Amino acid sequence: MALDDKTIVPTQTQAGTTNQLNLIPVRSSNPLSQYASYTYQLSLYAITPEAYNLYQINNKQFLPKDQGVALIVQSGGINNTSSNRAAGFEFDYYIDDVRLKAVVAPDAQQTSTVTYDIEFKIYEQLGFKFVTNLNTALETLKSTSQILKNSTLNNSSRMMFVLGIKFLGYDIQGNLIQDVGNQLFREKLYDMVLTSIKFKLDGNITVYNCKGVVTRSTVMGPKNGIINNGAYNLTGKTVGEILESLMAKLTEDQKNAAQSAGRQSGLFNTYTVEFAGPGSEKIKNALMASPNDTDKSKNSATPPGATSTAQINPNVELKSFPNPLQKEIKFNSGTTITKAIEDVVKLSTYVSEPLSAVVKNETEPNPQTNTPNQTKQSKNIPFQWINVTPQIKKIENFNNLQSDFAYNINYIIQPYLTPEMTTAYVEKTASYYGPVKIYEYYYTGKNSEIIKFEQEFDNTLFTVALDVNGITSKTTGGGANIPVVFSGGATGGSNQGVSDPKNLVAQNSAVTYLMDPSKIAMAKIEILGDPDWLGQESVAYGKYNLDGFTVNFASQQVFLEIGFKEPVDYDHNVGTLTINNNIIFWQYPEDVRKLLQGRISYRVITVTSTFKSGKFTQVLDLIINTFPNAQSTAINTTTDTPTSTAGFKQDPKVNPRGSSTTSSRSQPNVVPNPRDDANVGGNLGLISDIIAP
Repeated sequence: MALDDKTIVPTQTQAGTTNQLNLIPVRSSNPLSQYASYTYQLSLYAITPEAYNLYQINNKQFLPKDQGVALIVQSGGINNTSSNRAAGFEFDYYIDDVRLKAVVAPDAQQTSTVTYDIEFKIYEQLGFKFVTNLNTALETLKSTSQILKNSTLNNSSRMMFVLGIKFLGYDIQGNLIQDVGNQLFREKLYDMVLTSIKFKLDGNITVYNCKGVVTRSTVMGPKNGIINNGAYNLTGKTVGEILESLMAKLTEDQKNAAQSAGRQSGLFNTYTVEFAGPGSEKIKNALMASPNDTDKSKNSATPPGATSTAQINPNVELKSFPNPLQKEIKFNSGTTITKAIEDVVKLSTYVSEPLSAVVKNETEPNPQTNTPNQTKQSKNIPFQWINVTPQIKKIENFNNLQSDFAYNINYIIQPYLTPEMTTAYVEKTASYYGPVKIYEYYYTGKNSEIIKFEQEFDNTLFTVALDVNGITSKTTGGGANIPVVFSGGATGGSNQGVSDPKNLVAQNSAVTYLMDPSKIAMAKIEILGDPDWLGQESVAYGKYNLDGFTVNFASQQVFLEIGFKEPVDYDHNVGTLTINNNIIFWQYPEDVRKLLQGRISYRVITVTSTFKSGKFTQVLDLIINTFPNAQSTAINTTTDTPTSTAGFKQDPKVNPRGSSTTSSRSQPNVVPNPRDDANVGGNLGLISDIIAP
């Protein structure tokens, strides 16, 4: 039987099981299209710290019922019978013009963390009592919260809020579909803090323009997410050891500052790190020492570092030997914690081992060439990056001295698959595991999904290689013909982040490509709103979130494909319209061309969802994917690949997205058929839905 929208399949893949087919409900069509009509319901809740902690325990899937949760405003009005209306809000306000922007790729934010920006407007017809009523709601919530009761928090706009988005579907008779088991109708929740509220009085309806960010973004700012107590020198053998030492040092500094100010336990931030998801042990256990790093000044000594003159006398010096297995890492003051994590991983064998070549970290260059020596590598290890998710595990208390909450902050680190890489030093990547959505764009004005499409080519882009040996098909982007420039030397360290050793040309090349917003071909599409593109704040691993449908942005590059259809003319013999579907922007390799079946593959950078005047639309910023001429260089990541739809292909008798007489919203039929194309890799995922045998 077919997996429908009610089926939930866990998305986490355990190591060693990815050779088996994981039946995930993948859908290419918009799930809202199955209803005669639909609408959305927007809600804004105020919650207590205790309610947030329960919400966090529930993996942010639902709010605790009537436990420190008050409904502030709701589109369509609040039902006094079924909802807990906030004190002070006896009359309805209206919320609309909601804009939720998800930055899903490192390119757009220059960070390995998925971020969300939120904007909305609240309308008040008579007067301007909204802020006053918020204060009343805060005072009432204080009576139910021990943390708030003991706090000096009086600014109601600094409460914790949750934005809820819920869809309601109707049948052809206009009846509301009561399907409580359908995950589509479950309210999607985004906990947030307000960064600003603006309004003006001009005799018309008072409009409050509100902006905010998801709550975890507050621990990425200068107060909670920066190394600001001087430089740290930490020693360790692995990434895990270094980062655990960093978190312990950050917590110790917070504790010392609290004690010096006379504060008690629970009134300062604590920091932890967690390596989660399939393949995360490779990150944790990656070595900081590399055979290519011959600069012994970076090796730690025993004892590690002198703090007084008594520790540098000759007797102690004789007992101090360099330890080649350990490295001393310097964390510069003013560095964000997320960047410090990224830099530590970049310095480790997790990044250096998969590269085709690395530059030796030597004190002097090669005297004959006056350039650093390179070490060629061929370890058949696919390159992967990381995703870092700051998580507020618990709100401990309210720090009255600093007028802010004290958090238990946990940094979750997981592998991030990167099949699309155009750099001189990455030859092996994860196999292209296919899109999460497929769209057909008919150049007739009758598209059912894509409203608008824009494409821009930037021929000023180039890639960098140290010498001619760094030029490969992947470097030039295959048929994209991206020029290559020789750097001729090494790159030095940066004043920000971790103090880098010299000659990180290869590592910097790979990471910079992921972080660089400039690409050869950018695109933008506007589509009818699809709930599957609404990312969630819950932690999940693999292609999809816990509901099995919503796209997971945190574990891999996210792809979609567009098949362009151009009408040519009517065939006078049969009376049907002739369609040209051979529209490409450059020539793909033959195996890739067959794989895409005439479509263009794009990588998703940002997803902006807009709810306005009853209309739900989304704008996706995209980057066109380049493919090397030898797709066989991609490695099938046996145990680290997210759950996929490998092992199935479409029934050739069925149009995957409809035709001129079939709605492109229709779900395709597929039949089980194991792939035997070992060169392409087994994790293609190029289908929309699965029928179990």
